[in-house]
Amino acid sequence: MVEIHVQLSFSIIMWKYFIKSVFTNIKRNKVFSFLNISGLAIGIAAAMLILLWVESQFSWNKQFNNLSQIYQVERHIPQNGEIKTTSVGPGPLAEEIKNKIPEITFAAPVATRGGLLVSDGNKHLYFDGKATNQDFFSIFNFHLLKGTLKNIFSHPDKIVVTEKVAKAFFGEGNPIGQSLKLDNETSYTVQAVIESLPDNMDFDFDILLPFDLNEPRFSWLKDWGNSSPRTFVSIAPNANVLKINKELRKALKGKQDQNFFSLYPFKDMHLYGEFNSMGQPSGAGKITMVRLFSCIALAILLIACINFMNLSTARATQRAKEVGIRKVLGAKRRILIFQFMGEAIVYATISVLFALVIVRLALPSFSQLIGVPLLMQLFEPAHLFFIVGICLFCGLIAGSYPALFLSGFLPINNLRKQKINGAGSAGLLRKTLVVFQFSLSIILIIATFVIYRQIQFTKNRSLGFNQDQVLSIPHAEDIEKKYPHVRQSLLAINDVENVSMCTSTPYSTTRTTTNLYWKGRPESVKTTIAVNFASADFLRTLNIPVVSGTQFQPSKTDSTAVIINEAMARQMGKEGKIGSLIQWGTEPTNDKYRIVGICKDFVHDDIHALQPGPMVLIDDENGETGKSLYIRLRKETNIPAALGQIKTIFSSASPDYPFEYHFLDEEFDELFQAQTIKGNLSMLFGGLSIFISCLGLFGLTAFMAEQRTKEIGIRKILGASVFSILRMLSGSFLKLVFLAGLISIPVALLFTHNWLQQYPYRITVRWWLYGSAILLTVIIAATTIFFHALKAAKVNPVESLHSE
Repeated sequence: MVEIHVQLSFSIIMWKYFIKSVFTNIKRNKVFSFLNISGLAIGIAAAMLILLWVESQFSWNKQFNNLSQIYQVERHIPQNGEIKTTSVGPGPLAEEIKNKIPEITFAAPVATRGGLLVSDGNKHLYFDGKATNQDFFSIFNFHLLKGTLKNIFSHPDKIVVTEKVAKAFFGEGNPIGQSLKLDNETSYTVQAVIESLPDNMDFDFDILLPFDLNEPRFSWLKDWGNSSPRTFVSIAPNANVLKINKELRKALKGKQDQNFFSLYPFKDMHLYGEFNSMGQPSGAGKITMVRLFSCIALAILLIACINFMNLSTARATQRAKEVGIRKVLGAKRRILIFQFMGEAIVYATISVLFALVIVRLALPSFSQLIGVPLLMQLFEPAHLFFIVGICLFCGLIAGSYPALFLSGFLPINNLRKQKINGAGSAGLLRKTLVVFQFSLSIILIIATFVIYRQIQFTKNRSLGFNQDQVLSIPHAEDIEKKYPHVRQSLLAINDVENVSMCTSTPYSTTRTTTNLYWKGRPESVKTTIAVNFASADFLRTLNIPVVSGTQFQPSKTDSTAVIINEAMARQMGKEGKIGSLIQWGTEPTNDKYRIVGICKDFVHDDIHALQPGPMVLIDDENGETGKSLYIRLRKETNIPAALGQIKTIFSSASPDYPFEYHFLDEEFDELFQAQTIKGNLSMLFGGLSIFISCLGLFGLTAFMAEQRTKEIGIRKILGASVFSILRMLSGSFLKLVFLAGLISIPVALLFTHNWLQQYPYRITVRWWLYGSAILLTVIIAATTIFFHALKAAKVNPVESLHSE
């Protein structure tokens, strides 16, 4: 017992000595200590921020109890030798597969009803809605706050609202049984209130309505060739997914013979929800971005740790005499090893504490930058493990050289020589690590250049229409009924050049079909065609040229007139011409449409697609099916004044609808939000990697200049110029940076090639981009080195040789 107490007391005394020794060294070597601690702290903080975001991405869609049994039904469409995969399907799909496949216990269609105008008679607010069936609540277990979900959709006038909607209209009162009117048309009774959905889910809604194919709004989805809702299912606990996928073909025979369906795990949708051109899961998706930034976090952490190791080992050689004296006084090797390791761990711990402070201060701004609310939960087991692991890893690695090398030499050698036998191998190690860390930095810079250029390349592509000065007013349902009058009123404004309506924005087509037929089209060939209902002047409003035929005429309402784009004309072959007929389905009594014009291709769905897909615009002169109002303003317009006049007309025609608007170019920029975040983060962390690397280079240059002070003095006495000394001190480091650049090229080439494959419309990476990244790194490194090298070269040799 006494022996244990003595050992414990000795350990406490030793640790006190180590901590005191660390702070003594910090005071004695302020610059090196600052570089060492700040470089590691910044690197750890950057890695922590990235890993917090990575952790948040793995938390998506994890809120439900029976998560392993929830699947989304994917539709695969053979088309032009490839298989296109989409998550939207026919309206009757859910009911059909539930009735025919016993392993599917529940199936729910989920149709989007975005931009619902919700009113209680006093307030008029917009909320996102979804239409679904009763099975939805058996698949997803939402937290019920008030009311009941039992048989809720057996009544067509019952709805479910989230807590956000309930508080917006009823405050702390009881919303159950209260009435809300949607889109100024139908009144519904609130039957249940559920907890508002978290941000980390792949679908969002504020209101749930019944999905009824007999309702006029959804009746077009009865046709198996039309698609809009997503379909979710819950399968039996021991069901075989591969077997169900085979049964889906049999169950849908005669309805979707050319297409086929499969189940995809809901838990994997956020990270892995992409399919290749053969209709198979590609393993790509947001996980690509997660992997990319996980690698960046690891790279920054390695660069910071290498700095820490290099500076620690460089300074360790200065302590040879200290080790010799302590050995003469009886210190054993294991005590010296323990001391050096302990000091390094204390240094690393101080760095981690500073890193935590940096993370705490930077987290709000970082969360705003990436658009994801992040929390630093310090006492989470995974977070504690990371913090302790970093302290031990950096401490043990950085302390290994002085601990194992210096402690192993004879005291007489340590006391006689400033240069010890291990210094040569340590110098080689430091050079190797400098090359490695700058290779990582250059790879990150090249990646940043490529990501930025790809974003700009896509943003600057020809869209096929002019988005400048175009005002978009969504949720214009009430305007539809008065569209001709509203249009004339708007055109009377001097600053308004043109007005039109359309069911979809130019960037996102909400309606697609494979059920359009024309003369000579084989029934076995299925092509996904975008369908938009547009009023006259839609093409004029967006400045989309007509290459053949005419535009829709405002004075002539022709519900059978259609305009197709060039891609649709190519798809139709010889029938892709003015006067040809298109019809829904193959029945002779189905609606037929006559082609009156062919317009230039314009981007209408996937901004990254190499070419726009087929599209049909159906004449809708009276705006009866429009959703958004588009207004082109003239150049040199006084926008605030024009907006005031437009708001007056809108509010007069539709007093219950809040006036909301945005410009098309702003909507276009929002399409690149995720990629812009990716580019900004790459630029931020690429810059940090160079900064941390240069901190280490700054320290090593200072150390080398200090080590060679007498040599520099002698060279100056013998006639050496400042330039020759500058070249001597900086040349070896710049050679290392050049070598790092050469090593980084093949790795960066492989990365950029693989990363760009996800974009059909992509840049070609030129050789000068790699050269620019290397040159930029060399310039930054040279600037860092020259500061200390020039300072050392200008020192008076009398001062440097004073002790001699």
